[in-house]
Order: sequence, then C-alpha cells, then structure tokens
Amino acid sequence: MSVVGELAREEGRLDAARDIARRAVSTARRTGDPTLLAFDQSNLAGAELLAGDQVRAAALADAAVRLARSLGSSWVLPYALVVLAEVELRCGRLPQAEAALGECAEAVALTRDPQVLDGMRRLSEELAAAWGHTDRQRFPRSAGPGQAPDEWWGT
Repeated sequence: MSVVGELAREEGRLDAARDIARRAVSTARRTGDPTLLAFDQSNLAGAELLAGDQVRAAALADAAVRLARSLGSSWVLPYALVVLAEVELRCGRLPQAEAALGECAEAVALTRDPQVLDGMRRLSEELAAAWGHTDRQRFPRSAGPGQAPDEWWGT
C-alpha cells in the first residue's frame, strides 16, 4: 500500500494518496507491527502535509517519531525524523525542524538509507535558506547517495 500511495502522491492524486495512507495505517494497527505503523504514520503525515492539513500532519509525524524512538529501530527512526523535519519546516517552526534534522543526522548513520539522505539534503538546504544561510548548506554536496554526510553545522 505504501508504494501505491507514494505513486498516487507523485501523480498529484492527493485524495487517493491520503486514502491509501489511512488504510495502510489501519492495516498496520491490525497487524500489530509497530515499525510498520510508525512508517505508515510518517507516510500519512506527508500526504496530509501536501493536502494542506498541517495540524494533522504534525500530530501524525510526532506520533511516528515517538513510536520509532520507543522501538529503537535502525531504519524507521531516520525516516520518521525526516518527515517530521519537513512538517516542522513547512509549519515555519525552524528550531524544531533543525532539531529533527540533527537527530536524523545521528540516526541515519545506522542505515545510510538513500531516501532519507536525499530528504535530509533537500530539507537542510531549505532550512539553511529559511534561516538566511543561503551561502551554504547543512550537508556538503560531496556526500553521495548512500553515504553519511561528512559534517553537520549548527546555526
């Protein structure tokens, strides 16, 4: 369901993406798999954010991060954190976005997930611009897909 929802989102079918993501969360709850639930809550948070429901997106992203932290999962925590960072950034909460990306930078070293690293680079550039740091970014461009960033600088 996650892949189908992602495709719907990429095609701009936001209502379908939200519906699929909601069904995925419901299915994850029924299966009792907390890692899957955290992942699907993150996906739903992203769909809600794109649809303009920042309040719901923030609540879902926060719940996904709290659940992922409690699991100590090596892969779902960085994914949930990058979604939370995007929600916080879109809501204009720059310090919270900064904190989520900082925690993600620490957690992603466990997985080196290319999707998470790409999201971190994109969001860190946007966050740097939002802070007024347009002359630099948080992750150097030399860090390629699947590689941990070389450094993390603060504001």
